[in-house]
Amino acid sequence: MDDELVGTTAESVVEVLDEDGDLAALQIVLGDGSALLCTVWTDWSLRTDRRRDAALPDYLWPPEAYTRRPIAGAGRRIVSMRPETDEAGEPIGLEIEFEGGGLITARSVGGELCLATS
Repeated sequence: MDDELVGTTAESVVEVLDEDGDLAALQIVLGDGSALLCTVWTDWSLRTDRRRDAALPDYLWPPEAYTRRPIAGAGRRIVSMRPETDEAGEPIGLEIEFEGGGLITARSVGGELCLATS
């Protein structure tokens, strides 16, 4: 993931939960209505999708089976994004730092998406 989002403001930052309450994705909606969605893909890599809008992608279907729960970061500017790769060069993590010191880390751990905030 390149730094194209650095300097933009996150209008909302949410966990996307499936109908069992399990974490399915991290979604950051930007001021222009576009969004970044992070989820674990079938090969256990961290997939990051830059989307034109905040609608859930086809692979999170049906949309009514998912709920969004706000987490820290809304209203703050993104100041850095640091990807993490495994020894084969596959993406497994993304650290997003917000103005004022807020930090969200999304990682693929054993095929599950794990988030940490500080």
